[in-house]
Amino acid sequence: MTGLWTAGTYVTYNPVKALTLSAGYLHIGFSRKTANCAYVADSSSNSSCFGPLFLGKITNPVAGKATLGDEFDLKAIYQIWTGFSLRGSASWLIPSAGDTAGKYLMYLWYEF
Repeated sequence: MTGLWTAGTYVTYNPVKALTLSAGYLHIGFSRKTANCAYVADSSSNSSCFGPLFLGKITNPVAGKATLGDEFDLKAIYQIWTGFSLRGSASWLIPSAGDTAGKYLMYLWYEF
């Protein structure tokens, strides 16, 4: 278990009925400084840290940090017809240690 928590806010804008745009900010933290650890149970039922789940850089690791970082994201949903939409998302994670990471996604969504 990584012990992650997030808190943030979103702003949503509907310029027309079929289009929804939103922008968000999230702060991501660990429940405790030792939460960023993959635990392995050994035969004596004691658990030991196998290593950090979020590594960061060797020279600036995320392990032992109180926060993972901040995330900014943009989302767009375009309703093509009832129940069927085109959705896109772009997010950037700015960690407390390590390099910035980006993720981009576009997909078709059908709701029954």
